[in-house]
Amino acid sequence: MLIVPLLLAAAAAQETVEESIGRLIVLNKAEASASLLELSTGEERVRLPVGVGPHEVAVSPDGRWAVVANYGTQVPGSSLTVLDLLEERAARTIELGAAARPHGLLYEPDGEHVWVTAEQRKSLLRVRVSDGVTVQEIATPQPIGHMVTRAPYDHIFVSHIGGGGITPVRPTSDGWKAGAFLPTGGGAEGLAMDGRGDALWVGNRADDTLTVINPSNMKILATLPAEGFPIRLQFTTDGYTVLVSCAQAGVLRFYNARNMQEDGPPVDFGAQVKAGRTEGRLLDEFGDSPTPIGIVHPTGSRRAYVALANADRIAEVDLGSRTVLRWLKAGKEPDGMAWYPGF
Repeated sequence: MLIVPLLLAAAAAQETVEESIGRLIVLNKAEASASLLELSTGEERVRLPVGVGPHEVAVSPDGRWAVVANYGTQVPGSSLTVLDLLEERAARTIELGAAARPHGLLYEPDGEHVWVTAEQRKSLLRVRVSDGVTVQEIATPQPIGHMVTRAPYDHIFVSHIGGGGITPVRPTSDGWKAGAFLPTGGGAEGLAMDGRGDALWVGNRADDTLTVINPSNMKILATLPAEGFPIRLQFTTDGYTVLVSCAQAGVLRFYNARNMQEDGPPVDFGAQVKAGRTEGRLLDEFGDSPTPIGIVHPTGSRRAYVALANADRIAEVDLGSRTVLRWLKAGKEPDGMAWYPGF
């Protein structure tokens, strides 16, 4: 009588291993480190030193390099750490000088430059990774320019927590220029762009809403409820679903990208794992919530990975069954993440 259940369990375990390919970079915000996780085994390969308060990370198109934004804690950070993913070491530090509080990161398709928001300077920097030179700085005057994303046609968008909206940045004959600011809602932070560049989703964390924008003309298409502090958004690679982590509620929500409605019940991480109470955490405002933040969905995978900052876990979520398959361990207060194929 046990044969069939055992076979099903073994098949499910095998499917999990086969689907869990490549490696994950996890930034441990409260301990100034980055963990490289082998997804086939769930084990940490190595833990690398980075700057204080690492928040976001971007991987080069060839998967060789990663750049980490060292946001700082009480003292503002003003540097980037370049990681060599082949040799698994911290390769060098890029100093940004007066451009303090670097946060959102985006690698250009050329693999030579990154875009990074500089919150205190109210600007967006284009930095050449090889020598650390800031080749252009674009003023984005609204306060707390936090996250950055791009459309396939080379338009870039910055979210502003303080300003509550989005600034578009576009290439011109005289270089990149910021366009008119578009208000979306209180605490605008998380961004997700669909693969065709037809829709930009914004998480307004203070208003518990999502705003959907046509990025080509900056027209608002819809405003949707998203209770519980929506902080990060991620399209699935098929373009059908938007994943939304809600830090206060402790859940991962699912939205149908076509009809722009919430699609089924969320994954409730708070019902499965509790927040830690150790000293030295940077986030202490969400009570017992495990505080889901960073989301990664590897291209073509049926898995998504969600960093639970106050539970020191990474949840591996099956997008078909919408259940947690594994709990991965990194360091203290995981937040920003990125996937790369490995070597």
